[in-house]
Amino acid sequence: MPPQAQIDRMIATREMLAVLNFPQVISQCGARLEKGARDEAPQFLRQGVLSAQQLTDRQKELLIIKLNGNGNGSVERVDNIASGSFTSAEFRAEAAKAYAEVLAKHYTVEEMHVITAFFLTPAGKKFDSTKEGVVGGALESVLQKIRPGVVKSMQDVAVNEIIAVAN
Repeated sequence: MPPQAQIDRMIATREMLAVLNFPQVISQCGARLEKGARDEAPQFLRQGVLSAQQLTDRQKELLIIKLNGNGNGSVERVDNIASGSFTSAEFRAEAAKAYAEVLAKHYTVEEMHVITAFFLTPAGKKFDSTKEGVVGGALESVLQKIRPGVVKSMQDVAVNEIIAVAN
């Protein structure tokens, strides 16, 4: 790509990222990723215990119970690894780079100008300000319909697993 075309693409990408409020989007995404990582801390401990071949099943069971207890700080120490990882300057820089690369793969410079111009119109601003509510509302509707069946299936499998292990 000629140097001027690269400059045009870079400018169009930066303009599009700015109008899409990219810093806020990445901050929100980073916060969700960080919360997800924190929620997984007990699972990481459990997986570590279960992979310890030198322990008996009973020792593993007791160790998992102890690690998940509130008093020893193990979950918090694993959790602290995630704290800040997805909201750091490094994460934001990598996200900006990745986002720009993806935009460049999917849109021409002209398309980015058209999209940017749309988001500067009243309709584009309305779309941007309501998109989370629209998507969230649609997902909530789907979850209300699908979740009960999924929960019932998971409960049925869990009961069968417990019965199988108990026998």
